[in-house]
Amino acid sequence: MHSSSSTTSLLITLGRLALLSPDGSEEESLRKRRRKIAVLAVLALERRPLSRDVLVEMFWGDQEETRARHSLSDALSHLRRVLGRDAISVGRSEVALARDAPLAVDAADFAAAVQRQDYDGALAMYGGAFLDGVYVGGSTRLEHWVERQRARLHELFLKACREECAKLERAGRLEQCAAVAGRWLDVEPLSEDAALHRLKALAAPGTPDAILAARDEYQRLRARLEREFQLAPGARVIALGTDLGARVVARPAAPAPVAPTEPPVAEPHVSVPVPASRPTALEPPRRRWRPHLVVPVVAILIAVTAALGRLVDRREPRVPLSANTIAVIPFAVRGGTDIDYLAHGMVDLLSTNFDGAGSLRVVDPRALLTESSKTDSASLTTLAGARTLASRFGAALFVLGDVVVAGDRLRITAALYDQHRGTSALARGTVEGRSADIFALVDELTRRLLAGYPDQTPDRLTGLAAHTTTSLPALKAYLEGVSHYRAARYEAALAAFERAAAGDSTFALAHYQLSNTALWAAQGGWDSVINTSRRAVRYATRLTRRARLLVEAYEAFRTGRLDRAEAQYRYLIANYPDEVEGWYQLGDLLYHGNPPRGRSFAESREAFEHVLALEPEHRGAMLHLMRIAMWERRVNEVDSLIQELLPRTQPPEVAELEAERAFIHRDTAAQRAAVARLRDAPDEVVRVAAMRVALYARDLDGADRISRLLLEPKRAPEYRAVGHLHLADLAVARGRWREALEHVDSVAPIVPVIALESRARILTLPFVGAPRELLQATHDTLERWDGTAPTTTFPIFAVFNGLHEHLRVYYLALLRVRLGDLEGAEHAARRLGTLRGAAGAAEWEARELARGLSESVRGHVLAARGEHEAALEKLERGRLTISEGLLDSPVGSQALERYVRGEVLRALGRTAEARRWHGSLGQTAIDQVDFVHALPH
Repeated sequence: MHSSSSTTSLLITLGRLALLSPDGSEEESLRKRRRKIAVLAVLALERRPLSRDVLVEMFWGDQEETRARHSLSDALSHLRRVLGRDAISVGRSEVALARDAPLAVDAADFAAAVQRQDYDGALAMYGGAFLDGVYVGGSTRLEHWVERQRARLHELFLKACREECAKLERAGRLEQCAAVAGRWLDVEPLSEDAALHRLKALAAPGTPDAILAARDEYQRLRARLEREFQLAPGARVIALGTDLGARVVARPAAPAPVAPTEPPVAEPHVSVPVPASRPTALEPPRRRWRPHLVVPVVAILIAVTAALGRLVDRREPRVPLSANTIAVIPFAVRGGTDIDYLAHGMVDLLSTNFDGAGSLRVVDPRALLTESSKTDSASLTTLAGARTLASRFGAALFVLGDVVVAGDRLRITAALYDQHRGTSALARGTVEGRSADIFALVDELTRRLLAGYPDQTPDRLTGLAAHTTTSLPALKAYLEGVSHYRAARYEAALAAFERAAAGDSTFALAHYQLSNTALWAAQGGWDSVINTSRRAVRYATRLTRRARLLVEAYEAFRTGRLDRAEAQYRYLIANYPDEVEGWYQLGDLLYHGNPPRGRSFAESREAFEHVLALEPEHRGAMLHLMRIAMWERRVNEVDSLIQELLPRTQPPEVAELEAERAFIHRDTAAQRAAVARLRDAPDEVVRVAAMRVALYARDLDGADRISRLLLEPKRAPEYRAVGHLHLADLAVARGRWREALEHVDSVAPIVPVIALESRARILTLPFVGAPRELLQATHDTLERWDGTAPTTTFPIFAVFNGLHEHLRVYYLALLRVRLGDLEGAEHAARRLGTLRGAAGAAEWEARELARGLSESVRGHVLAARGEHEAALEKLERGRLTISEGLLDSPVGSQALERYVRGEVLRALGRTAEARRWHGSLGQTAIDQVDFVHALPH
């Protein structure tokens, strides 16, 4: 179908990204080099000369310029080796794909087919969305280019579907029309025309089976629109669906007994004809039980269940309904008396599967079957009868369904209902297969019904999860994790999400939630947070476009590409304004990522307020808004939010909230009580409380009192070191730098490397008036040290694993600036740019830290020389793209660079900009209180 020959390679961009050699095999040298193939895709689809600067910015915009240009040259050389030297024209400033290059491009061939109205051929070429699921790092410029191409090709695909459906319908080729309309609906589920084409084509034969198939398709479409978009079908589609439903009801009654006043939940149907004679016995399942024992064992199970049920106390007829209790009603069964055991067997199988899924609890099958035996079996196939039976056990949720057997084929249909939500099902599911595969079929049916699980946040990720994993155990673990997460039981949530990810390694949402929960649980380290976020992106092809945008933006956020992540989140919420998780993560990004960009963390208020408008009990949004309210001295708002938070907070963290309230109110009695409670709190709770009292209550004395709790002998040694570092920063903020160095000396016996780096950090502050001999002595100590240090698992210090040589050279450079040795500082800057990191460091982060610190040092040198404009340029180029863990550290937050930038702007008379950069200090980390007293007021 593609314009290729025996000497032409084929570039696949629709649905994936790959370069196929002329023999049809994938080009091995480029299989894992997506960025290089993506460069080829840009050249091939643009079909015009592009400047090197444009390509560098698109693909290596986050790298140092020299390295970026080298990477482009390397990519072009590699592509010319594969396609031929003349395939790509490489000039000094421009690059282009030659017009006669031996390369076909599926996207170009597809577009050409649509242009010449070969819609059938075009649809055969369309393998999926342009670069679907393909992530290539670079810049927002590349992302925007991909989005434009994707949108253009998407519209061409829709045009091809519309035209081809109309042509097939006119020609009476209805089966092909239904197939094309199905593809159309897959990519544009809101299209009324696509739905009408498909439903009419399915129903066109006019047979009972055709009408039923069209009716079932309408119900699936309606359920999808409600689940994914919270919308109903268009008026014309609803009218057709209603007509189909009426035609189904008008069919002759099935042999199974049905209550005359209320139709069954879902009329059974199998795609194989039911024989007129009695069908053969149900082929026994082969999984879990021995084949020749299945029927006897199930029969014995039912008998034992009934016998044991007599021992269960009879429940009162009126029991308060529990929103998380589910009853599985005995199924209606048709196809022969020898499979009647499935009526009760489905109760046991589904109950076992549902139990423990999130906060779901099942009614004991023994008790339910005993109670159901007292009721006419025909009435249990109706909603009214099922509701009555479920109510006797306090179950707000219930499952109603049926089984049809024909030969060795089995069709199971079921629906999940909530008594609080009327007669509309939360979810429906139909599975069909060999009777021997009954257990696998029941697992799949359970997974489909869990898509309607009601205990989910408004972001609807819980419902989506059921559609993006094929593993029922993984889904159950995921739902359990969601329940724990929403109750702030973060360690239990982390363990559950870990089981979900282990149960299905391609379960993107499990990886996403695992990464997010690791932050709250403060476990696993930042490498784990980032790696799991990247795995979520890797397996995001199963997700809806909406969820995929969310996962990709989150990964950009956690890897420090803050501008890109913000643009992605804003694009997401602009298109999906009810996306709770998108609003929350945007708020989190603005809260933590604004200060390093010279913006206030208070800009996140609007995003968090949107979260609460959509989900009023969202604990994370409340916490962030409470801290912003503290910063803005909105005392009444602080009180209100803490009152909401207390019942949603686990006991160890209650002491932190009470301390923050006591210190914002300046209530000395409450402060004493809060400090006393913190004395018994976990080390991390005490650390966080001290930091937030210092930053948000702006009570340095209060933070001092709390920090001293960390010095007690019962505390872990690392936390004692943290306590001394807190006290050192608080001393600097009071102008007592000598006292600060005494606290740093107390850290040395515990973590000597951190002590040395902390001493250097304090002495390099411009407003610390340390004598020259002390600066020189610290400089000489750093020069004698070789930069090696043992790795640690303690999270606060682990962010520096493998990066201590970076810090050593950086502080050497800053001390040389303070000592007036600007040439020596420039030499250190050059040395910084060559560093790559030792064991324990992520390669990308070590490289980025080296680049950013090298540029920053040059900015400090230029500022010392009075070259203010040049200094600003270097400081801007020195902005870091690093993980949030390192971003919160004294070096990663670049607090010193932000302070110096503000000073340079003041010297240039740009006071508004200076205030913005100075105002970003003191918002996210306790070491930034060092700068507060030095800021101009």
